[in-house]
Amino acid sequence: MYLIKLTATGDTMWTRTYGGIGYEWGSFVQQTSDGGYIIIGQTPAFGAGGFDAYLVKTDATGNLSWTKTYGGTGLEVGSAVQQTTDGGYIFTGEIDTYGAGGGDFYLVKTDSTGIVVWTKTFGTPGTEAGVTIKQTTDGGYIIGGTSENSLGPLGPDMCLIKTNDVGDTLWTKLYGGPMIDECYEVIQTTDGGYMICGKSFSFSAAGDYDAYIVKTNSLGIVQWSKTYGSSTGNSSNDIAYSVSQTNDGGYIVAGESLFGFGVGLKNAYLLKTDWLGNSGCNEGIAATITSMYAPFVSSPPTLTSLGGVITYPATILNSGTIQTNLCFTSSITKNTSFENFNTFPNPFTSTVTLEINLSEKQNIGIAIVDVFGNVVRNFSLDNINQNENKITFDLSELNNGIYFCEIKSNTTALKYKMIKIQ
Repeated sequence: MYLIKLTATGDTMWTRTYGGIGYEWGSFVQQTSDGGYIIIGQTPAFGAGGFDAYLVKTDATGNLSWTKTYGGTGLEVGSAVQQTTDGGYIFTGEIDTYGAGGGDFYLVKTDSTGIVVWTKTFGTPGTEAGVTIKQTTDGGYIIGGTSENSLGPLGPDMCLIKTNDVGDTLWTKLYGGPMIDECYEVIQTTDGGYMICGKSFSFSAAGDYDAYIVKTNSLGIVQWSKTYGSSTGNSSNDIAYSVSQTNDGGYIVAGESLFGFGVGLKNAYLLKTDWLGNSGCNEGIAATITSMYAPFVSSPPTLTSLGGVITYPATILNSGTIQTNLCFTSSITKNTSFENFNTFPNPFTSTVTLEINLSEKQNIGIAIVDVFGNVVRNFSLDNINQNENKITFDLSELNNGIYFCEIKSNTTALKYKMIKIQ
């Protein structure tokens, strides 16, 4: 494993390697609440045999705090880790020692020192692997990965597994088309739903891979999906590896473009979208198919061991980037229509007042949406005056719970969380 700490301007502060006499690598790193770092990967040098998942905890300067391996006598891989709200850790990956066979989703919860609290596997006789995990606002977990229990004859497909706080399954879903579609990251969005990113062969414009994002509600039901990539037909592959929600409610997606955009063989690929995935160019609408996924679930024994050697290598630093602008999108408008937007009281019991300050006179639409993505009330307001407006509406018939007030104009969409109480 190789860990590099950089300054804000990309200069190297320190470098470390961790491992043994075998072939180790790190798949994911996160800064922890104590200022140190947690790294997940795999190792053949320590553990029960074959490759084991390898968890490394360091302090703020990269010195080892502790290391642990997890697995059985076969192949176990650690792909992603997150510190949990209780100070422990949750990681996902792949396991073939236990489970349904062929490689299964591997989910391990540990305490703050890496001691196993519980483990789960999810899988079918085909090959599955977890590649991304996040703790959700309800205290449970969302795991993203790929499953050969596919929707089409030439799978695999994207897969999401939602669990509670002890790893029990709440729901599972597959996403994709008749060809190969793979997941690389999932995040929870501010509306309680999820965004998945990866690559799609099923919906590619040129017959190769396109970057692929899928937006779902809190139950994994697809709300929309899009692909992005080159249509040159020159065996281009465009892949989305990472996605984050931005302050304006849209998304920023990072990945790579091979034989597609930019100069040379392969380029970093960065795209910005609005809240509906619109980027303005090189995009398509994907007719995503979804189905239930019924994996065999087990709680296998996990063998753990210690091990790790730290070194302090020199790192050669270089720099240089050629930037290629694919498009300047006039269709994606900066969020300037609403200069202020608020609802009060919040929490509310019956009536709610919307306070909105407009930069210009315009028509707006207001939707009240529940946590499942269902629109429970709609309002249309025409020719709303510029500057401050206060609009009161009655929501007394709604059940107690969490709702979202969505306000939209021709160019802008904003969302505000509200809570209904007695």
